[in-house]
Amino acid sequence: MATFAVFVSPRPQVLLVGVSVRTDMSKASTDCPHLWEKVFAPRMHEISGKKPEEYHGPSYGVSFMLAGQSFDYWATMPAREGFVLPEGMRQIELPAGLYAGCLVPSLSKLGEAFTYLYEAWPKAEKKYVINTQLPCFEYYDSRFNESGAFEVYVPVLAL
Repeated sequence: MATFAVFVSPRPQVLLVGVSVRTDMSKASTDCPHLWEKVFAPRMHEISGKKPEEYHGPSYGVSFMLAGQSFDYWATMPAREGFVLPEGMRQIELPAGLYAGCLVPSLSKLGEAFTYLYEAWPKAEKKYVINTQLPCFEYYDSRFNESGAFEVYVPVLAL
């Protein structure tokens, strides 16, 4: 298993707009990219007010865990001031809180990063535990367009 340099930091509340899919761990590698590429990306200009080639983030992939292996996955971005909610999209809140995060070099490492943060890192960590009451998320900014790198975050509680 790959290792990642983990940092813990407070993150602010963010109001996001986007679309979602209910999926599970066996289908996520197909469902989530489809949601981004075929459903959300062609409509991002409705939120950003910019042409797709001009918008360089931020955007968020937010996962709200449900029972078992199921979760609601959201492809989102912050809404610009004065925007009107586009048809078929909803607004969600990414709660403020303490999150453990790491830099991920490419989308091909996304699963490994979340596995590390949820399974390997907590076993050695003495100051924090995973907070299962809040969503985890991916954070994409201009680095993603430049190099494919992005960050992932899981909510934690201080011990």
